[in-house]
Parts: sequence; C-alpha cells; structure tokens
Amino acid sequence: MPLVSPHEVKATPSLHGQPPYFQFGRVYKNSIIEASYKITDSQLITMVYKPSWIDILHQDTEWFSFRVDTSSVGDFLGTIYVNTTDGQTSVAVSITIRDSPQPSVRVLIADSPFSMWSTSNPEDWKTMTDIMDVSLANVTYVLHENGYYTTNFPSNIENYDIILLAEGGIMDTLHIAPRRLRTT
Repeated sequence: MPLVSPHEVKATPSLHGQPPYFQFGRVYKNSIIEASYKITDSQLITMVYKPSWIDILHQDTEWFSFRVDTSSVGDFLGTIYVNTTDGQTSVAVSITIRDSPQPSVRVLIADSPFSMWSTSNPEDWKTMTDIMDVSLANVTYVLHENGYYTTNFPSNIENYDIILLAEGGIMDTLHIAPRRLRTT
C-alpha cells in the first residue's frame, strides 16, 4: 500500500459523479470499509486505474462499488479513474488507517453511509467520521446495494458492541442471522 504524507489527506471533488469524493476519516486496521460511486450524466465504459489499496466489488454502466484494503497502517490518498461516454472522470479517496490506541467500542454499520445515494456533499459525513474517531470506535461499513450486501455480511456479529442497520439491511440480516440479533 503506498504511503502518503502523514498530514491530513484531502480528496478533491469529481465533476461527473456522486459523491464527488470520499474522505473516510480515521479507521482501525483490518476494518471493513465499503462505498459506491454513481456516474452522473454519462455511462461508465471501463475502469482505467485504481490505487492498489482499493478493490472493486461491482461495476456496471451507471455505478461501481469498492472496498478499501485496511491491512496496513498509514495515510492514503488516491484516485480512481474511469472512462465514460463523456470522457475520463475520476473520484479521489482518502483514509487514515491506525492500529492504536485500543478501540473502545466495535461498531457495525449496514448500509454503509458512503453510498452513491447518501449525499452529493461529502462534508455531510464529517461529523460521523469525527465521532467514530474521537470515540475510538472500530467501525465497519458494509455496503447494501440493490437488495444485497456487496460482501459477505460479517459472521461474527456477536463481537460488535453496536450494530446500526438501514431499513433494507434489517430485512436482509434477519434471514442471515435472526437468532444472533437482539434489540435494546
């Protein structure tokens, strides 16, 4: 994984997609971070380039989803480039991955707030990512697109202190692990 400056990383906006950039804030090593990006006013033709620390989960003509490899500690800033029917466009991605101090709480969020439908203004995520950072939450963001989880839903849900499920996430989780979920 390429390491960038230890200073705060800042992504720049895209002109042809939603959200225009991703700033995941500070997360813990080996957490699951998933997101999706919608191509606007054109169609995706091919994926041109992605940083080695980003894995593409799904792509079609209107959107793609991806997961950040969080296996290494550091500050990461990269850009995903795609060819569209209107030319090449890009989306910047930034994240800081840490392994200390010890997390105080484990949080699972399904559906990931970093969804193509969530906002056109990524600054909307800042309060949430700041809260997860200062509360030392080891947070997992699992994407739920088109009625399905893009990854295998974590099998160890009993290891999470807090689980936040979106409406679709609740229904799909019930058939995966109904006896392991409880409400308080």
